[in-house]
Amino acid sequence: MRLSIFEGATLIGTAEVMHLDPPMGVAMASFEPTEFYVEARKLHQR
Repeated sequence: MRLSIFEGATLIGTAEVMHLDPPMGVAMASFEPTEFYVEARKLHQR
């Protein structure tokens, strides 16, 4: 399953889900950031 990850309206990455454990509320995925990911990180760093 491939997911798109947004912060607000900005696509910051995609993830390919490899494993789900719904009872535990856990997902294992490989994250692929977009060029906007770095910008989003800078906004949230202190």
